[in-house]
Amino acid sequence: MLRIAVRIPGTPERVHESSEARVAIGRSPGNDLTLDNPHVSSHHARIDLTRDGAVFTDLGSTNGSMIQRGNHKIPVAAGGAAARIEVGDVLVLGDSSAPVTLVLLDDSTGGGTHPLLEPLVTAISEAPVDPNASGAVAARAAIDLGPTLPRALLDHPQATQVVTEVSQTFAGDRLETVVDAVAHGVFALCPAASHVYIALSPRFEPGRERVFTRQRAPVGGQAPGRPSRVLIARTVMAREAWLVTNSYLEAEPGVDKSVRVPSALCVPLLTDDRVQGVLQVDARDEGAPLTEGDLAIAVVLARLLTIGYLARLRPPAAQE
Repeated sequence: MLRIAVRIPGTPERVHESSEARVAIGRSPGNDLTLDNPHVSSHHARIDLTRDGAVFTDLGSTNGSMIQRGNHKIPVAAGGAAARIEVGDVLVLGDSSAPVTLVLLDDSTGGGTHPLLEPLVTAISEAPVDPNASGAVAARAAIDLGPTLPRALLDHPQATQVVTEVSQTFAGDRLETVVDAVAHGVFALCPAASHVYIALSPRFEPGRERVFTRQRAPVGGQAPGRPSRVLIARTVMAREAWLVTNSYLEAEPGVDKSVRVPSALCVPLLTDDRVQGVLQVDARDEGAPLTEGDLAIAVVLARLLTIGYLARLRPPAAQE
């Protein structure tokens, strides 16, 4: 299954779905995905699903193509070899000043249900997922399960104190104490952060989650933290941390409208074999976005949260 968010200047965004192994892209009506834009060639490109994932080929277009992966721009030769693409990649087609962009939302080939459609946790699955709410990917980060701290944290003047404070909560009995210390660490080390949302569940099972929301301070009367379900789905699927811009918290039961979030990040809480939950951080101030440094900090705090959470899942040691 291919799911692609289609963004053409001057027209509403839409999502194209295809169960075919090949999707032809271009201005001509004969394409599988037709793009009504004068800067897109009649037969501009195609996407193929292979056993190893999706690949993108420019078919000799006039105005060219490019792959944007976070902050990295990957050129694609017109009429050249196929290029591997990943979920979250943005395909930039045509005029660079006002391009048509395609965001790869799903390249699953195994026939299973895609995480965007799975009930990850009850709070996330109360309403249909809108893939258009996911925002533009600004950065991605792999999760290191080891104890090494990244330079972004080592160089921060408050980092040692925050790590110590979080670690000291591991000996206590209350999970809320660990959560509070992690949220405090986010707000102390990430000045732009306004909201923290944490969902914890063994095997990330629906109905068994523990959900926590923390807010730095009331921000323009905005609602407390709640999940960006598409961002969480991306995070769980890729088992990577994501930083996005211009995402939306979708309208849910009891919530009248969606909330635009200028920047947000989400980090999975990983063990060797499963996702134990997520840490999502929002920055709702237009003038103060989250950065890749904030993403690196959140990865470390999420790792500490995972350790503290797992300590409460283990049965107590038997007394001799």
